[in-house]
Amino acid sequence: MVNSCESSQKKWPLSSILLHEVLEKRVGHPLTIGLLFHSLSQFIRVSVHFVSLRGFNFLKYVHEGNAFYMDLCNRGHFLQTHEFL
Repeated sequence: MVNSCESSQKKWPLSSILLHEVLEKRVGHPLTIGLLFHSLSQFIRVSVHFVSLRGFNFLKYVHEGNAFYMDLCNRGHFLQTHEFL
C-alpha cells in the first residue's frame, strides 16, 4: 500500500526544501528529492516523468516496455505497473 504525502502528519521544516540542506543532510521533502532525482536523470539522459495523483507523488521510469514508479512519499520505494494500479 502506498502512503499519501498529504496524509502524513510530519511537518516539513524549511530546510527540507532548500537544495543545499537536502544535499548536505541527505534528507528532504519528497518533492524536493523528486526534483533532484529528475534533474540528475536528465543530466545522464534517462527519461523520467512526474506523476501526481491526489497527494500521491511518483516518478515514472520506463525500461524495455516495463513502467516503474518511484514512490516519493515512501522513501523511494519502486512499484511496478500492477502494484501502482
